[in-house]
Amino acid sequence: RAVAVISVFSAMIICVRLVRIPLHIPGAGSIPWITLMILGRAISTYSLTSTIMGLIVGIITTVAGIDLPPGPQHIIKYLVSGLVIDAAYGVLPKHNVFTYLVIGALTSTSKLLSVYVVAYILNIPLIVIKAVLIYVLALHTVFGIIAGLIAYSLVLTISKVKGLRS
Repeated sequence: RAVAVISVFSAMIICVRLVRIPLHIPGAGSIPWITLMILGRAISTYSLTSTIMGLIVGIITTVAGIDLPPGPQHIIKYLVSGLVIDAAYGVLPKHNVFTYLVIGALTSTSKLLSVYVVAYILNIPLIVIKAVLIYVLALHTVFGIIAGLIAYSLVLTISKVKGLRS
């Protein structure tokens, strides 16, 4: 069952990453794929679901050149996001809206910070990011919270449908 969830949600994340809606707001593109990563973890019983999804999505987006700019930093970005979701989901209480808001915010900000750390290690100039880091971090947090709220709503809906069928 965990393999099926990981496969389906990884494929959905890749499809979401292929469709670009240019909002020109830092962090807004995180909403759909972070929602899917959180949702995949919530409906799976396997404790490393999001980490494996992140690794699969990171490898595919890197090899296929889906995310811009292309490069191996996407493996780290998605892997770190998955690790954060799995760790937070393991520690925080389940089926609580606050839990999903925190997980969404942590995931989106960890994604931003992982890309920043990789760029710093590779000695890529980040003058623009340094100048607006607080602003960008705040936006990533807000969009992560939105992703968590959407994931929580979807988990509630799935739970109700599951309850009706049992």
